[in-house]
Amino acid sequence: MVKKFMYMLLLLVFIMSGTIGNVSAAPINTASAKTAEKERNQVKGTIKEGTTPLKNSSILIRQKGKSKWIHTVTDASGAFKESLEEGAYTVKGVKGSNNAWYSTDETFIVEHGKIKSIKEGEITLSKKELAKKPSSHSSNFKGVLKEGDKGLKADLLIAKFSQEEEEFYTVPSKGNGSFSAELADGAYFLFGVQVDGGFYRYEAGFIVENGKVLINGEQQTNLSFSIPANAFNGTVSDSSGLLSEASIVLEKHLPDEEYDTEFIQEVRTNKKGEFALRTLSDGTYSISVYHETYSSWNDLTFEVVDGSAFIAGVKVSSLQVNVPDLNVKGTVLSGKKPITDAYVYFEGETEDGEHNGYGTQVNSKGQFQYRLKDGSYAVSFIEESNRHTSVNIPFEIRDGKLFQDGNYASVLNISLPAVTFSGKLMDSGNPLQGSVDIENVSEDGNYEWHHATTDEHGVYSLRLKDGSYRVISGYLFEEEEEVGFFAEFDIINGKLYVNGQEKSSLELQVPPVTLHGTVMDGSQAVTGGYVTVSSDKQGFYSWKRINPDGTFTMRLADGDYTLINVQLEDGTNAALNQVFSIVEGKVYVNGELKEGLEITVPPVTLTGTLTESGSPIPGDLYIRELNDADNPLEIWGWANEEGKFQFRLPDGEYKVYDVYLYDGTAYSSGTEFHIKSGKLYLNGELAEQLKIAVEPVTLSGKVYNGEELVAEGYVSITALEGNWSAGYPSWIENGTYKSRLPDGEYEITSVEDFQNGTFNVHKAFVISEGKLSVNGQEISSLDLNLKDGWQ
Repeated sequence: MVKKFMYMLLLLVFIMSGTIGNVSAAPINTASAKTAEKERNQVKGTIKEGTTPLKNSSILIRQKGKSKWIHTVTDASGAFKESLEEGAYTVKGVKGSNNAWYSTDETFIVEHGKIKSIKEGEITLSKKELAKKPSSHSSNFKGVLKEGDKGLKADLLIAKFSQEEEEFYTVPSKGNGSFSAELADGAYFLFGVQVDGGFYRYEAGFIVENGKVLINGEQQTNLSFSIPANAFNGTVSDSSGLLSEASIVLEKHLPDEEYDTEFIQEVRTNKKGEFALRTLSDGTYSISVYHETYSSWNDLTFEVVDGSAFIAGVKVSSLQVNVPDLNVKGTVLSGKKPITDAYVYFEGETEDGEHNGYGTQVNSKGQFQYRLKDGSYAVSFIEESNRHTSVNIPFEIRDGKLFQDGNYASVLNISLPAVTFSGKLMDSGNPLQGSVDIENVSEDGNYEWHHATTDEHGVYSLRLKDGSYRVISGYLFEEEEEVGFFAEFDIINGKLYVNGQEKSSLELQVPPVTLHGTVMDGSQAVTGGYVTVSSDKQGFYSWKRINPDGTFTMRLADGDYTLINVQLEDGTNAALNQVFSIVEGKVYVNGELKEGLEITVPPVTLTGTLTESGSPIPGDLYIRELNDADNPLEIWGWANEEGKFQFRLPDGEYKVYDVYLYDGTAYSSGTEFHIKSGKLYLNGELAEQLKIAVEPVTLSGKVYNGEELVAEGYVSITALEGNWSAGYPSWIENGTYKSRLPDGEYEITSVEDFQNGTFNVHKAFVISEGKLSVNGQEISSLDLNLKDGWQ
């Protein structure tokens, strides 16, 4: 049984990297998945240790229920952005500025393109453990690590898999490249090689069974891992000189997915601002730069052809990355006192139309400095160790210089209001560690949100201007639970007032544990996942982790609630509508007193496969219930790398509206089916599974604005015969659009350029037998130019 589990687990891991052959072969190229626009937009987040941002760090993330591993990097404020589809994720490993790897196990959820955690967009690591170094007194995992033909001194980063967890190990190699370690039985995966403060992606899987190292069932007594030698040199500089201690992240553009990239290597510039990259196969690559004073994504793009580097078609001997000068400098003050433990966050849009957020830390004097490209920006908020203060200080960068209100400015000083509001989260007289979220309506009628976390004494505080506020929710760190509060207060002349009475602080009484529940899947307890509860009162919404024995608890105040969803570890979702009430701390269902909620998720009632031209293909499916206009059930799911999908659907009539594929295209399936007594029916006939075959790409082309490619936008398509509909346009990525259309007559009605607006085009075309034609002439692609349309 153990042997079978290990092989099945490694098979799941290897799906993302293909079949492992000779372990000394070149690193394996894996294609990362992108989902449809709703889910494939880059998700922004911040990773913290307690209240401290985890800045300039490498991060390894894994999606629950899938084999995909994601490597990303945080900037100087602990922020990152990555393409993450909806689902549950775990931060599995981090590498900080000390170059040591740590294993972590912090879960977060992505919903509607945002990270939902303690604070939306924020992931706080509750614990991390230094990667283990196995014993080298005896060895079963031994061999040589090479750089080209020479031995290499470095660290191999390895993860051990089990049914419960993953553990990280580092195995060092000596100057001659030799390494040895004693590994216990289990399934392992080599992520990469850490060398000279950087990291090179190298993937290989193996099993240790009865003390023997096995690859594809064959015993290995002397392993050989080889990574390429350095072949490309480069520098990072501004107009005044070279930039040292900058992290360089190299990614390769995937040939079949123009907008997608895969991580290859991370290096750091030396004191002279120099860096080196290893030998690269032919293809297109991008370099991103992370530094205390600068962060960019895809700062330099170049081609490798026959081992040489080309930029814009010109062969280069060195990869020179130019960054802006230090052009944003200032001080953060509270009154006349500098704030010394804080981060300054900017948001803005460059002249090229790129919209991003940036963050930088202040020093011991409250001073900060940063590099921004020409564009329009604003300081959006200041993050202190325990509080978040929203501000709005607009400015411009013009010709590399700072301007405010149209005038040149040498500094950008920020003055924050005094701390005017404080309180505690209390449970039966005891303070709890957690956070609170507060909202108010600004003078211009817009909502403003404020966030604070408790300090070591359990006190939270905020710098609030005069106005009316209400506490909308809180989060308890230890219990990983969001709780609802509906407390209102005012700040008048810098003083706190509750119900018209001046107060020194606001103590929020946390509801006791009022809900106990159990989640069952048939006769078996669900061993993990999440339950989601909502309330109409002020839009309260909270999720809670399911314990390994299937139980869960929640702290809910008196009121009416609905348990709306259970997300299981197998990747399925159970849409529920369990209404209940909390009255005087007790649970009532339909007016009847209950000890707790006993939830049984629907069984898997729909299974199927997703294919293209007969081959399995991964993707995301959107299914909606028919004949229930008031409250139709809508549910998302995904097909794995083998094209298999499964859903837990109650009895009803359904339609597969859209399939979102990882190449950025979508297909409107329109397949209708019926679940009756837990069985699948197609066209009234009992069926074992649902087979969805997506159409191939039948329409593609480039989109230009004059001679320039349109970077981002979408193409709107209308069926002239009324036989095709889709809620998904054809998205433009790096100047290219493509669609999967069945045979029919169509018209491209308009093109949306995210930088320049909407252009009407009205270009007719026909798809016949999968072939594209315009005016009766068959063509391979249909290019568009905004100059041919009108706004």
